[in-house]
Amino acid sequence: MGNAFQILHRKEKDMLLDIVKEKRISRTELQKKSDLKVANFYNTVDALLEYGLIKKEEVPSNGKKGRPSEILTLNKDCFNIFYILITGEGYFFGVCDLEGNISEGEQYKFDSSFSFGFFISEAKRYYEKKSSQFDLQYLTLVSGVNPKRKEQVFSTFYQRDIESELQKAIGIPVYSDSIARAAALGIYDERYRQEHVSLAFFNLGSGIGVGLVHSLIPEEFWYKNRIAIGHWEMNPNGRKCKCGKQGCLITTLGSSNIVKNALEYRDAGIASTLIDSAVISDVIDAANNGDESAIKAMDEAAVSFVKATRITYSVVNFDVAVIGGLLCKGNTYFYNKVREEIKDLPFSLDVEEDYISKTSKGICYRLILELLS
Repeated sequence: MGNAFQILHRKEKDMLLDIVKEKRISRTELQKKSDLKVANFYNTVDALLEYGLIKKEEVPSNGKKGRPSEILTLNKDCFNIFYILITGEGYFFGVCDLEGNISEGEQYKFDSSFSFGFFISEAKRYYEKKSSQFDLQYLTLVSGVNPKRKEQVFSTFYQRDIESELQKAIGIPVYSDSIARAAALGIYDERYRQEHVSLAFFNLGSGIGVGLVHSLIPEEFWYKNRIAIGHWEMNPNGRKCKCGKQGCLITTLGSSNIVKNALEYRDAGIASTLIDSAVISDVIDAANNGDESAIKAMDEAAVSFVKATRITYSVVNFDVAVIGGLLCKGNTYFYNKVREEIKDLPFSLDVEEDYISKTSKGICYRLILELLS
């Protein structure tokens, strides 16, 4: 079928938006929210059912008498979306429904044979293969950086606009966002939306950013800009960063720098079992098991994170701080140290180790909001 969103009138968009926000709503409750006259209301619901954008189910009423209630929900299978995720380690192609549920996919790691042209050709190949099985209407792109940036994104993506190149090669609309923002909205929608809290998601890995969701402004404008905190200068006497500045946050909180710091402490004589080829997961395991060099590097990372959180909170108040990213996978030492340092701050702390699974949900939710705005 074609993209039914393109033929909706304003009243149909408004009604569909109410259904999207509630996820499940009875026809009776939806009518209370609507300012349409009864006949127009039923005609609008019937039109959305006919387009295939919503579906209904009958639920028996509590009493013995009376007609069953009719529950309306978004038809997440009305079309599918080509989903691309790019991280510092590699990239993922998948197919997801309108709610961001990924049905299948292929994972690739960056290696010496990788190039920007190869990435575009592989995306086109995957799209052509899957478009024979699925009605793919949009492409959603999530990356650790803003794909519209013209400076170096990855060494192999130099001076290229990923979004426009993908749209040119594949021919369907492309919606893109950063991992921090997409995960923030996905976590919010799944876990906190009913509580109406404001949330900051801190993506801690090879790059560091914050995605913000605000609950006190209209939902169409929840999604605020990502705050790039990795190159805040936190320690004028700290390590020189590759960006040229001194003591950037990433020099103590970035995953590769945590490894580098732990190995330097080992070389300076602090007890450690870490080997030269250690990666962040090795340092995490070592800190959890009491390795002194790993603990010292993790202590610095936790203190730096709390300092950055304080600054972020002073700029944009939030109710919940969620930590996610490469640094958070199984890192109980880091969690405990952060909780110890953060206990006097007026917000709650949450951890999302599987944050990547929330990015598709967040960007698909934003896509629907934009289509209905």
